[in-house]
Amino acid sequence: MAAGLLVIAAGFFAGSLLPPTERERQLAARAKTELDPMKDQLTETGRGMVGDLQQSAQQSLEQFKETATQAAQRVKQEAEARAEAVKAQANDATAEVKTETATASQQVKSTTKRSAGAVKAQARRAKNEKATTARAAKATTVKKATSPSEASAPAKRTTVRAKS
Repeated sequence: MAAGLLVIAAGFFAGSLLPPTERERQLAARAKTELDPMKDQLTETGRGMVGDLQQSAQQSLEQFKETATQAAQRVKQEAEARAEAVKAQANDATAEVKTETATASQQVKSTTKRSAGAVKAQARRAKNEKATTARAAKATTVKKATSPSEASAPAKRTTVRAKS
């Protein structure tokens, strides 16, 4: 079989080296005249297909652009909505902190007033107790000075002063 292929290949090679015969030239000319209209028709068909494909590709590109634009708008809207939600949460948290701060401040002021009042009351009680103690001490001193056992002794003057 390999030998047969070699013989055929050698025949084609030898045929290509020989000049064409008159009959071969006529057949080639006839084929050319018959194929030229087909060539033109195929060229037109090919150009039409290219135009159709180009139009289809252009439509697909436009659809893709539109889809991409819509997707970008959706992403932008969603991002804006989420940003607004975060902003609202931040505002709510700020208001809550302000309210809690004001409440805590009022509680501190109230506790401070109560404590100051309690300290003042204790100071008054201490002052009153001191005054009472001083009066009691004076009364005791006066009693001792007027007692009968001391009547025979010379009178001593004792002064007790209360600290103010």
